[in-house]
Amino acid sequence: MCDSPPDEHFSAQKAIARNHTIYALGDAALVVAARDGAGGSWRGATDCLRGGYTPLYTLEGSNDDMLGNAALCKLGAQHIDLLKPLEGQMFKSLQMNYLDMMT
Repeated sequence: MCDSPPDEHFSAQKAIARNHTIYALGDAALVVAARDGAGGSWRGATDCLRGGYTPLYTLEGSNDDMLGNAALCKLGAQHIDLLKPLEGQMFKSLQMNYLDMMT
């Protein structure tokens, strides 16, 4: 079931609700760029962390649009280094999550 028709006008409230659904359905989430304390990426990511919807990962970056990524790590997100194999960084915690769900 869709929470709103595809041709419905944009609404920030509906976008936030949609993001909660997307985070909750995912096995993990990767934040590429979030401004510190502002914007939809920041809001969705902090809601994900507070709600415990799914493991949250961030990329490292120094431009203004990525300064929030480091702040998200301080709140509980994990940093992903794209120069290293993802298997050792991301998938280990996903496997642990699946094991927790099975017990």
